[in-house]
Amino acid sequence: MRPQRLLTMLFAIVTLHVLAWALAPGRLWGLSHLAAWPAAWAWGATAVVLLLLFVATRRPLDAPPFPGWRGAVVAALVAGMLFWLLRERTHFFGDGYLLIRDRGMSESVTRAPLLVASATRAVRLADSHLGFAAETTLALLAVVAGVVGIFLLLRLAASIGSDRTERWTLAILLASAGSVQLFFGHVEYYAALAAGVLLYLALATRALARERWTAIGLWSYGALLPLHLSTLGLAPAHAYLFARAWRAGRRRQVLLALPGCLLLAWGLTRIAGGGASELASTSFAGWSRYTDPFFDASTARHAFGFLSPSHLLAVANDLLLAAPLLLVVLPTWWAARRNAARQSSSMATALGRFLALAALGCVGVNLLFARELGPYRDWDILAAYGFVGLTFTGVVLLRAGAGRYWLPYLLCALYHTLPWVVMNASDRAVMTHLRLVLAEESQWSPHAHAYMHESLAIYYRERGDEEASLREYEAAVQANPADSRYRVGLGNRYVQRGDMRAAAREYQQAVEQRPGYAPGHNNLAFVLAALGEELERARHHAQEALRLDPSNADYWLTLARVEVADGRRLQAGEAARRALTLRRSFPAAEELLRGLEE
Repeated sequence: MRPQRLLTMLFAIVTLHVLAWALAPGRLWGLSHLAAWPAAWAWGATAVVLLLLFVATRRPLDAPPFPGWRGAVVAALVAGMLFWLLRERTHFFGDGYLLIRDRGMSESVTRAPLLVASATRAVRLADSHLGFAAETTLALLAVVAGVVGIFLLLRLAASIGSDRTERWTLAILLASAGSVQLFFGHVEYYAALAAGVLLYLALATRALARERWTAIGLWSYGALLPLHLSTLGLAPAHAYLFARAWRAGRRRQVLLALPGCLLLAWGLTRIAGGGASELASTSFAGWSRYTDPFFDASTARHAFGFLSPSHLLAVANDLLLAAPLLLVVLPTWWAARRNAARQSSSMATALGRFLALAALGCVGVNLLFARELGPYRDWDILAAYGFVGLTFTGVVLLRAGAGRYWLPYLLCALYHTLPWVVMNASDRAVMTHLRLVLAEESQWSPHAHAYMHESLAIYYRERGDEEASLREYEAAVQANPADSRYRVGLGNRYVQRGDMRAAAREYQQAVEQRPGYAPGHNNLAFVLAALGEELERARHHAQEALRLDPSNADYWLTLARVEVADGRRLQAGEAARRALTLRRSFPAAEELLRGLEE
């Protein structure tokens, strides 16, 4: 490839970042991370990168020696320290906090059985044996996954590249993925998925190149599938792996590997606590959970229609964040295709075909995935597949003769990834960018919009800013007024302010909308008891909460408070003692009992 053509493509990618930042930071959020920083810094960084790109493309530099096994281990450990130092400080993604609050009762338990089960067990063990908070444990797991991921990334580049320049090019391309943010203490379980995808790529590409790796490569997908339902996007590529091994005469290995792959997937699902048929049912019937919000406009989870402009914008943002250098694939392939000497380019090789199928499959999953929690929360679910697309990009560039320009790729990688990583290590920066994205209504469903405002409300509440927390809960109720959880959260903020009547209105609305919501009944009983009004109705709601959740010590204490307000001291004492049997250390119940005994 001519240097001028490559320079034009890389200049275009940098320019696209600038346009995203300056013109549409909310709509093109996958590239607009410079918007979180002062404008002078952004302009200065852009000018420096453009100048260095021009110099580096005109005269390629020799690459340094590429690390072997030991060097890869050292590099991975050094990267692990960097991951921890620059770990994210504010988590607004996915359902990691659901894992923390509900001890693994996350919706992902049905589509990511192995990820959720292993992360939940690690959280519980670290809590009971080391006293670690759940956030700390999940961040540590992400860093550990990152150490493994960087090692695998370097070994994958070493196995595909033919010399140290090509290997550095591949490694830099993979490291340019926004997906690496998963390794920076991401409070989630998707960092393990990213490491698993890199392991699968390393084994599968080895299976294509070496016969003795065939069985391991074919088996590897069986270990990957239980990690997350989205790995079905790699199924077409894996089918190609089977077909190629069969045509190459490795039929015994194929016949043994096919049931082995299925047994491995089933066995890991069982170890994770899933039923025998859970993996199959989740893999096929579970897709409706992803796709239904596209087609049912009446649901609060509906943000946009299938293949609408807003849908395509959401897919584009995911791809641009995870793998912006994917943009060079088509022009590079076309340039190689036009050259008669390049007819054996990546698209015509087994490796190229495998990676092309894998990349297309991952894009297909992205198209089918409805972002029910919004762009800021759901980007990480598919982020791991940025490594797939960038591996394919690297192979295309190598076959086109553009593998020697490792330094320009490094400059583009730093320009894209560094602002994104550092932004997540700063509360102020991430909040600045989040506000820009949250203002882009076309990317959010009512459910996602309200969910994000609730997360912001919790963020402010934990920092003692009750007024800001109240405003965010009000915004959550306004975005999705039919969800009782937000009304209960808003009521709790009114209680904190001492406005019991306003709280009672919100709780009443919550139980009317969702009669089976125990927190609504309990909290309504609490405020009615505090007001000393309608005590019979308060008792009814306290008892209803206990009917729905009889082992909840807080609900028994609420019933005790209702009985105290009604002058029924004997019944109040019985309820308080029941609360203490359920929770041995319960100062509020102990204080109420002492008051009754005086």
